[in-house]
Amino acid sequence: MVAGLFCAVLALAPRPAMAQETGDGAAQGGSCRACDANPERCLDACTALIEGGLRDPGTLSKAFKNRGDAHARKGALDAAAADYGRAMTLTPGDAAAVNNRGIVFNRQGRFDAAIGDFSRAITLEPGRPAFFINRARAHHGKKDYTAAVADLDHAIALNPEDPRALNNRAGALMMLGRHDAAIRDLDRAITLDPDYPVAFNNRGIARAGQGDFTAAIRDYDRALALRSDYAKARENRQQAVRKQRQAPAETLAPEPAMEQVPALLTGAPEPVAAPQPDPEPARTSPPPAAATAATVAQVPTAPVPAPAPRMPVAAAPPPPPPPSPASPPPLMAPPGPSLLDRFLAMENTLRTADAATIVRYQVRLRETGHYAGAADGRLSRALLQAVAACMEAGCTLP
Repeated sequence: MVAGLFCAVLALAPRPAMAQETGDGAAQGGSCRACDANPERCLDACTALIEGGLRDPGTLSKAFKNRGDAHARKGALDAAAADYGRAMTLTPGDAAAVNNRGIVFNRQGRFDAAIGDFSRAITLEPGRPAFFINRARAHHGKKDYTAAVADLDHAIALNPEDPRALNNRAGALMMLGRHDAAIRDLDRAITLDPDYPVAFNNRGIARAGQGDFTAAIRDYDRALALRSDYAKARENRQQAVRKQRQAPAETLAPEPAMEQVPALLTGAPEPVAAPQPDPEPARTSPPPAAATAATVAQVPTAPVPAPAPRMPVAAAPPPPPPPSPASPPPLMAPPGPSLLDRFLAMENTLRTADAATIVRYQVRLRETGHYAGAADGRLSRALLQAVAACMEAGCTLP
């Protein structure tokens, strides 16, 4: 065929190698879900959904939320905050969208706004330690270290095995001058995660604060061995070496590195806003779907009337036979794929289709009135928008 496989889709960069499919089979790299693999492509996919006339609030909220993730990964923080805000308007109970906008506010230095969002997320889901960790990060940014410690106490009570919460509490404790307590938290964090460079860097800061520069240098070396491009650890090591050699007058101690914990968005697998200042994406598996159980109604046995005096009594009808074990009541059918899932499957089909196949879709969409472009065999954003509108309207596609 003359055109062969059609590659130039929406005037984007060449299609990346497909990543392994995960969980529900969503391919990474080419949809509104995989914003971490290719934010630019994700922006186009999500925008096609948003501008395609979707009316379902849940699906539209996911598209705004994932486009916010893509904006955040590209550093377009104002656009990310705006998209998270639209998602929150559509689904006010979505704690993940609230949390992710708070992360953006933290990155912008808007700590009061961030605290407001994290507090709202905590109200919606008080059992999520990540929300307490992120609010503590905002308190730390405001230099309210006592409030930061209080939030991290809550986070650690909810999950004592989280090394990031221990690391962040150690940072706040150091700012309060409690180096011994900070080192205990960092020892525990390193025990839980021996390959955690941020914890080694922060323990080096705490030991330098106690005047033990030799131990501090050892910790900085461990941090650099784990992450050779860790500029903060390298700078802190140089400062510790100078102090060890020259014993100068006391200088300002380095600021400990604080971690921020992103929240997984609904619908696996979906990306999250990038953490700051030391990105370490944290993912969790989505909750399993609730099992559908069939219930069998019990059939009551009709009572037999007592015989009247000197009157003939009709025999009671035989009880109904018990249901055959070979014919159990039907189970409820599992829910079908959502509109978003069907659109993403159609998008993947079109991205690998030849020109003749795309022409058939263009002709069909012109017949339904959803597409006004030429039937030229080229995949475009307008065509994807027409597909989304047609699918939501219930029309049949090739």
